[in-house]
Amino acid sequence: ANDFWSVFSFQGDGIVVANIDTGVQWDHPALDQSFKCGTDPSDPACWSDPTGDCGGSACDDRGHGTHTMGTMVADDDAALTYQAGMAPNAQWIACKGCDGEGTCWEDDLNACADWILAPDGDPNNRPHIVNNSWGGGGGSNWYQDEVAAWRAAGIFPAFSAGNSGPSCGSIGSPGDYQESFASAAHDSSGTIASFSSRGPSLYGHDPYTKPNLSAPGVSIISALPIDGWGYKSGTSMASPHTAGAVALLWSCNPGLIGDLTTTFELLQDNAGTAPAGSCGAPPDGEGNYTYGYGYLDVFQAGLSTCSGVALGTLDGHVYDTATNPLEDATVTAVSSTTTDANGYYEMVVPEGTYSVSASKEGYSTVQVDHVEIVEGMTTTQDFELTYIGTWQDGPAACFDWTRFDTEFFPGTG
Repeated sequence: ANDFWSVFSFQGDGIVVANIDTGVQWDHPALDQSFKCGTDPSDPACWSDPTGDCGGSACDDRGHGTHTMGTMVADDDAALTYQAGMAPNAQWIACKGCDGEGTCWEDDLNACADWILAPDGDPNNRPHIVNNSWGGGGGSNWYQDEVAAWRAAGIFPAFSAGNSGPSCGSIGSPGDYQESFASAAHDSSGTIASFSSRGPSLYGHDPYTKPNLSAPGVSIISALPIDGWGYKSGTSMASPHTAGAVALLWSCNPGLIGDLTTTFELLQDNAGTAPAGSCGAPPDGEGNYTYGYGYLDVFQAGLSTCSGVALGTLDGHVYDTATNPLEDATVTAVSSTTTDANGYYEMVVPEGTYSVSASKEGYSTVQVDHVEIVEGMTTTQDFELTYIGTWQDGPAACFDWTRFDTEFFPGTG
């Protein structure tokens, strides 16, 4: 997201997001500037509470909804303790569909679905995107008509994949609907979270593999009541990253607004390459049932749809010191990509001068500075990495653990 802001100069401007969650602390220092109704937390154009928990004024009695909203739109003010929002210039509204015990009752969720279509009875108040960090068992079509209605209104339906992993086929509803966009969760190393639900969906893989992609969802920092910050993990944390990414893309290219098919495919086609996962892949070979089409990469998606940026191409090979090609090496300029079986990589990069690095587990990392990218041209930069081994290859294999215990942890035996 940071790269997207600096290159494309959009941060969700003109886009309205919503969540159906446990509510939102509307005046949190990271969220008050983006509340669509300013200083009126009871305005029915921006707030609805079918649960009745909040007494008519926006609140969050559990913290979950404030956290997911923070991931979408929290302010990027450097004076804040953290800058957590994907699209800090977007505005937000919210419907409290989940109570203070964390239970999301069907009647409340249905009431929220209707409200999202016409807040305060006016379709002009509807959001562009709605995030749903909730769900239940898979193969249940009870909310399918609601999601279809959102789509008909041009509202992007972001859903969590569920936290019933690692079992295959554990993806929950409504995220398993073909009409929904479901996000799995990975950690900062790119490894799928053990809790993240997997496909296949009981609704099949046509046209989309489920989950659709994977986004950050382990130890995510975001806003919490009251005026605080905290870490949470779950596909609940992954989906708002995707929702925030859509806000960025729709702000830089308003022609995408409401075009859900193109937006789904833009996110999927530009996702970063992910491992094969443990649950196989659909017969058409499109992604896999663990990571979907890959890792959320809003910057690469922006390169495909945002205008006004001069672009060039960076390519090359990554070898070891014996000139053997290295597969799955990571090459990083503005964003990252991985090498194929021939050690080859290619990426589209905005015009400019960059430090470019190549890395692979067990090998040295090499960085080359002052790599110049010219509009319409291809710059080739090869790398040679030195094998340095992994811990299994080195002294750990014959480490004296008895000495380690007694010397560094006295009394442990």
